[in-house]
Order: sequence, then structure tokens, then C-alpha cells
Amino acid sequence: MAGIRYFRDASLPLLEAKKCEAYAISYKKHFHEELSIGIIDKGTSKVWCDGKNLQVEAGSVICFPPYMPHACSPESDYNWTYKMLFIHPKWIHSVFRDDTLPEFPFLFQNQTNKILADGVNQCVSAMEFMMSPMRTEACFIDMIRTMTFKGEDSMKHERHAAEPKHLERIKAYLHEHFKERITLDDLERETGVSKFHLSHLFKRGSSLPPHTYQNLLRINFAKKELSRSRPIADIALEAGFCDQSHMTKVFAHTVGLSPQKYASLKM
Repeated sequence: MAGIRYFRDASLPLLEAKKCEAYAISYKKHFHEELSIGIIDKGTSKVWCDGKNLQVEAGSVICFPPYMPHACSPESDYNWTYKMLFIHPKWIHSVFRDDTLPEFPFLFQNQTNKILADGVNQCVSAMEFMMSPMRTEACFIDMIRTMTFKGEDSMKHERHAAEPKHLERIKAYLHEHFKERITLDDLERETGVSKFHLSHLFKRGSSLPPHTYQNLLRINFAKKELSRSRPIADIALEAGFCDQSHMTKVFAHTVGLSPQKYASLKM
């Protein structure tokens, strides 16, 4: 249908995103096998869920558990846009290493809602623009972390798990495989640390998330290859970027110059 788009990444088959823009439709009672998390960008909606009638305003984050019947109807036929994330329970279980799916409220309040709204937008953008699977999955994990935060006890567990040897193993793996499309599952297999904690622990230990560290390794590789007067498009693909445009954007933000200008400098 016009105005509805879905985004998927073959590396992350258990995650999916949806954007509905400039299109109004009332959804009859239905359910998804995935955990569904959405945010209304414009307009308001009447939502029926688990026998309850809810009024959902713009900016609100709403969550439907797997197989929970629900129905949505915009209050205006021309001013209702929203985003949705669909997260398969298998992914949740792999993150928590637990067969029990956490319980989430239908609607979130105050600061939690604000943080989650940012999280949903980041996750959708990551899927839409085909960011690295490591970065995309980290966005989803950060969002779930906000939904399930249990306070100081959880943080103590993470600090206990943040041993230097794990950080060094992650760094070594990134240095060896930075040209590849690395996932958090790869890092979890390498270290034995669950991916729910891994990204956060790496950032605490190195001040950078793993995907940023990987991109910096790619940029440093590109700088060396540019000094050899090689074609920029070839360097971009060899370094692991999607294309020359992607490398140019990351390169300029990191180096301060475009690859073309950097390559033109006298060495």
C-alpha cells in the first residue's frame, strides 16, 4: 500500500521495521507473533488491546506482546503517521538467555516514554538505512534495556562481567575482521558474554561502541590505501563499507576531509 514501507536486514532475520506515512488505515483485531513496539509521530489513535480501550497521542510509545489481539483506528483519516518495530521472541530469548519473555506495559510514561521514543526512532533509522548489523542490534538492545531496567543490581552484574580479557578479545576480533559484516552474535561466540551486556560493557571499557570502533579501523585502513592513489570506490568496498558514499560520509566526520581531498594531499 502507498505510504507503508518495511525494512529488513538479512543478517538480522528476527528484526523488522515499518513506517507508515501519508496513509491512514484502520486495523481490525489482529496479532503478531513478534513483540511489537510502535510510536505515533502525528495524530491520535484509538487502540483496543486485551479488552482495554486506550487513547494514544502523538509521541507515545505503545507495546503489544506476541499473540496479543489488538486493533488500531486513527481519529483522523489524513493526519496519522507512525513507526513500528517487530522483534521475534527468539531474539529476545537469545539476548536475555532466558525462556521467559519479560513483561512490558502497553504504554510507557514520562521520561521512560521519551527515552524509548528516541530508541524506536534510532532502531527504525538503523533498519531503513542498512546500518551495520552490530550497530542496528545495539540500538535494539539499548531500547530493550530501557524497557527492562532493574536498577543497581543489574549494573553490578554488568560490572562484574566487564573483565579486561573480554574487552581485549573483542578488540582483537575487530582488528582481525573489521572488513567483514560483524554481528553481536559473532562477538558473543568469541567472548561468551551475552550480547545484551556485551555492547554496553565494551563502551564502558573503551568509551566507544563496537560498531564505531570497527568503523575507525576501516577509516585508518582507507587512509593508508588512499595514499597509494587507488580508486576510492575500490577502497570503500575492500574496507567493508556499503559503497563509496557511505565511506565518504564516515570519513569526512572522522578525518575532517572527504576521501578525495585527503587523497590529493601531498604525502
